[in-house]
This record gives sequence, C-alpha cells and structure tokens, in this order.
Amino acid sequence: MIRERLRGDVLNSTVEGINKYLIDKDPDGNREQNLILNTLDNETFRQIINGNVVSNEESKLWQAAEYYADKIQDLTVSEIKNIRDKVLQAMPGVLIETYDEDSAFLLFETLNDRGLELSNVGSMKNTLLEAADAGDGDYESVRENWENTVSELRYDVDRYEKFFQHYVMLSPIFDINDSISERTVLDYFERVVRNIHEYEILGTEAFTEDIYKKTSIYRTIVNASISRYTDSTNNKINDILSRLRNFGSTQKRILMLYIFTRIDNESSIIRALLIVESYDVRKGLASDETENTVTQFYSTTCSTLAQSDHQVDFLQSELVIRAPSDDDFETAMMRKTFARSDRIRYILTRYEQTLMSGDQGNEEQIEHIAPRSAFTANKYTN
Repeated sequence: MIRERLRGDVLNSTVEGINKYLIDKDPDGNREQNLILNTLDNETFRQIINGNVVSNEESKLWQAAEYYADKIQDLTVSEIKNIRDKVLQAMPGVLIETYDEDSAFLLFETLNDRGLELSNVGSMKNTLLEAADAGDGDYESVRENWENTVSELRYDVDRYEKFFQHYVMLSPIFDINDSISERTVLDYFERVVRNIHEYEILGTEAFTEDIYKKTSIYRTIVNASISRYTDSTNNKINDILSRLRNFGSTQKRILMLYIFTRIDNESSIIRALLIVESYDVRKGLASDETENTVTQFYSTTCSTLAQSDHQVDFLQSELVIRAPSDDDFETAMMRKTFARSDRIRYILTRYEQTLMSGDQGNEEQIEHIAPRSAFTANKYTN
C-alpha cells in the first residue's frame, strides 16, 4: 500500500526499491513473488503485489490492504517514506531451506516450541501432514482436504475454530463423553492422528475427508442455508436455524451437528430443532450456567443420544429435565432488562406471531413489533 500511494509522487527508483522486497525475476526475466503464501491467501496476495487487487471483502488480506491504504491516504510523501524505513528496519526476514519433509517438520516443531504459540488449526495441519508424510495417507490429498476444510469455514463461519472442538467432541473416533476446552482439543487430535492406524479409519486421507464432509454441514447449519431437502422443508429448517442464531452462543452447534449427521428423517430433524430452540430460549433467559457447563452437557447428551432407539424423544426428555421451569422463566422475563438486540427482536417477533396467529418472519424491526403506541394499539386491546 505504501508503494501504491507513492506512485506518481516520487521517482520511479523509489517505487522499484520497494518492489525488490516483493518481486523477483526468474532466469528468463519473468516476474515472480518473493514470498508465496498458502493456497487460501496467495491469489489475493499476488494481486496486491501486482497492483491489481480485486475487491474481496471475505479476505483478511484484502481487508488489511484497504485498512492501511485508508490510513496513509492523507499522509505526505515524507511521512510515508519514514513509515517505510521503520517497517523495513524492524522486520528482518529469514529464509530457511530444507532438503526433505522430515527436516521441515522438525524445524517447524522446534520453532513453534520456542516462539509464539501456534494456533490449534495450524498445529493440527502440521500433525496431519507429518503423519501423511510418514505413510498414513497421501500427502497431497491430505493437504488439499485440510485446505478445503479451512477455506470452507474461514470466511463463512464466525469463530470457525470452534468447529474443530465440536468435531472432536462429537466424532466416535475420539470417544469423548465430557467437555474439552479449545486448549485440550489439540491433545486429543494429535493423539488420534499419531496413532491413526489403531482406529477404524483408513489413515489421514479418510480422516480429513470426513472432517471436510462435516465442515460443509456445519457451515450450512451456522449460516441457516440448508439445501438438501425439498424447498418447503429447507425453508422450515432454515427459519428455525435463523431464530437459534439470534440467541448467540456457539455451544449448541455441537447438538445441531449431531442432529444433521445422525438423524435421517426430515420431520424428526425439524422436531429436534424445535426442541432445541425451546430449550435454548429458556436457558438463555433464565439460566446462569457457564459456557463450559453447557458444552459438557451437550457433549454428554450427544453421546447418550447415539445409544437411544428413539433419539428425538430422548433428546426432549433430557432437555425438559435440564431446562428452567415455567415459573423460573416467567420470573426471568419480568425481571430481566432487555437491550435492543437480535435476542429481543426474536422474543417480540415470537410473541407477535403467537398473539396474532400469523407468521411475520424474522426480519421484523423492533419498532414495528413494539411501537411507542403499543399500549394503545387496537390489536393489543381486543
């Protein structure tokens, strides 16, 4: 962005001086990147360094480029050059070449142990590729499956790293009946991958294929974009999912992922989602349980559901026992202070639908549902 801002304001030699850090030439004189990023980001990065970036609001790189372009837009040439000098002096680069995959993995683990902590997603990828390179799967297929998984989640799902925690807690491969934290999920993941030949799956390739398959389902759940059924059924399901999203929290995604991967009957899926919605509303308004407690309950519920012949009935019985009572819910509704939010819009919309025996959808505005004249409106006084 500094380079683009300086174009036309300074000598070409200054711009070319910046280019040497970004662009190199091969023996035939063709331009090539000095730094190549991963598959997910490299195309946007290539566009940026070539000065022809295409708008892509889903890309973090594009967002960063726009942010810094805006920040330096009104600075003088002198001020921009000063920033350039400080950046170049403060950010040395190190190029390390290895001659085989084993050395690369060893180097990665060593640097990770001594430097900043790597994200769980990055460590999981390295563990998978290391296992695949050791012969537990096709390396390129495992790498492609993993990159497709992250790409599927990264731009479409908020807090997408939660998926891996939920997958580990739900998958029978891991056999977990308790809650696990984002910190400990990596331990379980690495233990399975490094001993993958002991499990009933065909190596890391089949394992990553299963993760990717669950990723696609998870994304459509979170974004209320289910499309596998008839239009009518899809609309009913997505309407419920949209309402559930209004109450926030990511813990219930575990239970919803179970419903869509373990229950086949469409009407049973809708019934299960309505049960979850009822419980979620009561819990959200009249319960003070911690996130960890709720996550543990959902994880345990999924484990016991798998052993039941009547899963939806069992789900209902478990949630009825757990949910706040009618009296507790009514008391919470009377005492709670509600701020303007998706949650209050949900409550008012559902109230409106029940009162008027109609379906107004999820796009109602708070002012429409509860206008200032609500206490004198005819429909509330009949």
